[in-house]
Amino acid sequence: MGNLRRCDRGAAAVEFAIVVPLLCLLIFGIVAYGMMLSFRQNLSQAAAEGARAAAVAPKSPPNPSYGPTAQAAAAIANALGSDYSCSNGNLFKGTTQVGGCTISPSSACTAASTPDPPTSAAPCTYTVTLSYDYKSHPAIPNPPLVPIPGVITYVSAAQGNS
Repeated sequence: MGNLRRCDRGAAAVEFAIVVPLLCLLIFGIVAYGMMLSFRQNLSQAAAEGARAAAVAPKSPPNPSYGPTAQAAAAIANALGSDYSCSNGNLFKGTTQVGGCTISPSSACTAASTPDPPTSAAPCTYTVTLSYDYKSHPAIPNPPLVPIPGVITYVSAAQGNS
């Protein structure tokens, strides 16, 4: 009986050594997906805020910085954080291009298609599309063997009468 117990010595250490890497991979995978899903929610919110800002901005402002595209870009940057910016169809983090950012008005938004008087204008819909290259610019380094999506894309639209 004493020999059987002696043969079991160290078995717990071996089992621990086998289980710990799998447990660490699972924990880091959960953290990586949590960070990715959190960023995905921020991207969704930024697209919605950009579309809303464009929809309520005046179509023909006296200064272009008050126009729908500028207001949408500012709302997107504000929602994502001060380090982000949206310009010329690109999404930047600092000076690094990390994705795409398009702000598209519907045909009813153009000044030529707006009927007179302005109060009877057709509804104007702005669509904001944000895409982020998450594979190249993850929130945290991806653990090995954990599949993370390459590009996260969100589209949001808002309708206004301006």
